[in-house]
Amino acid sequence: MDFTELFKDSICYSFSDFSKFIIIGIFLLVPSIISIINQQLHSGILTFLIGIIFVSIGYVVEGYGINVMKDTIEGSNVLPKVNWKKNTSNGIKLLGMELVYCIGIAIIFIILLLISDNIELLSSLLKFNIGKTAVPISITELISVNDPIINTVSNVISSASPSLFIILIIIMIISIITMFFMIISTCRLAKTNSVIAALSWRGITGDIKSIGVEKLIIWYIFLFIIATLLDLIAYILLLFLNLIPVIGDIIALITIDFFIIPFFILFTSRAMGLLYSCI
Repeated sequence: MDFTELFKDSICYSFSDFSKFIIIGIFLLVPSIISIINQQLHSGILTFLIGIIFVSIGYVVEGYGINVMKDTIEGSNVLPKVNWKKNTSNGIKLLGMELVYCIGIAIIFIILLLISDNIELLSSLLKFNIGKTAVPISITELISVNDPIINTVSNVISSASPSLFIILIIIMIISIITMFFMIISTCRLAKTNSVIAALSWRGITGDIKSIGVEKLIIWYIFLFIIATLLDLIAYILLLFLNLIPVIGDIIALITIDFFIIPFFILFTSRAMGLLYSCI
């Protein structure tokens, strides 16, 4: 299967069972609706809880994506049934796998900062007030240039030494390489249902060789282009609907949570499964 057929299949597959598409969309809408209500209540505790709900639901839906990959690898062309218990278990395993990768990159980053005497910049970066911005509670806040996190990062960058930029370039390169390993690890998790097997260095490198580095890179470029187009659509939608008070926020959240995000999760999971099935 060439890349054109692979991604065409992934698009058609995502809409093959609209009932499951709707279930995922409704599930993702719940925290968004609560977030809109919180705009009127301005509750810090509710904002914190919304953040937890967002993350939890996100990984449950990603867990369903793991099921999609598994069935695709096994040759199925039908969307799997929604099994919340299984999806939650898969989501937790995916979270554990991703934490291993993130911790590894974080350790390398901290070591490089220590070696280059830039560790004080790390503490500066962490000294922002996340109380208000833990979860964006409106579209205006989401795209605001006065966000304290953005301002903090800007201040750190403006006072950074040349060595920090070298470190950031190194970390960027490591992150890009790690991303490809994570793609294969996720497919291995779907196939084996084991975090240990998903993180097996020999297994990952063997799978990459079987797929082909060039093929993996081209596949990702195709996926990146599609993801960028979806991001652009979402961004333009936010800009226009932000001009409509309250109702604009509601329409935007429904469109993004009910259509764009479910589609991208199903599409990506199917594409990853088809790529891995080439082994």
